[in-house]
Amino acid sequence: MILETIVTTVDLHGRVNLAPMGPWVEFPQRLRRERADDPGFLLRPYDGSQTIKNLLQTRRATIHLTDDARLIAQAAIGPIDDADQRVTLREIADADPDDAYSAVNKATHAAEPAPDRGITSAQSHAILNECHRWFAIHVDQIRATPPRNEMRCRVIDQGIEGPFIGFNRAKHAVIEAAILATRVGLIDDDVIRVQLDGLRSPVEKTASDDERVAFEMIECYVERKLSARTGDSLR
Repeated sequence: MILETIVTTVDLHGRVNLAPMGPWVEFPQRLRRERADDPGFLLRPYDGSQTIKNLLQTRRATIHLTDDARLIAQAAIGPIDDADQRVTLREIADADPDDAYSAVNKATHAAEPAPDRGITSAQSHAILNECHRWFAIHVDQIRATPPRNEMRCRVIDQGIEGPFIGFNRAKHAVIEAAILATRVGLIDDDVIRVQLDGLRSPVEKTASDDERVAFEMIECYVERKLSARTGDSLR
């Protein structure tokens, strides 16, 4: 199962990055438990993203379950300027800290230096102040499959912060729109416009102010990007 989440990472200088990401979940039934056994997360960040850069430095991230459609939209179309104010940094001990630096991983990313264990930020997890649930993970295995990287994760801590308020069509529409925004340049422009237009109806019918703002934000971003592409093709 692919789960739509917000993933936070911290670089060696303590800078926080938020990114929408859909990790594979090997054992989704385990998520039904209050204190879940490891669900088996597989992250697949793209080459060149800030997420992959941070993960190669620290091997640490936090996977969040949230229904904050506005945050998902913001993270999909650009960096979150106040990311450090949205999270709490926690230093979480890893029971098996050397596992991520196996011979296989070193061979896969031989040019990547191992994190300095003395730097606090390399051992920090950034946990959203407002979310339903979070899983602090450590990357144990890395397989480069350009343009993505497959990163098998081990949960080292977890928590439940707030209640899940229920399903809403507009929230799901914003998530789909956010995914479309990240596909500009990868799929046909007309396909993006048609699919985005089809998502407008559930937003108009069922959204709160947050979902309306989020959807408008994505529409403006997509139209700006597509118009720029059209202009480039005419030059």
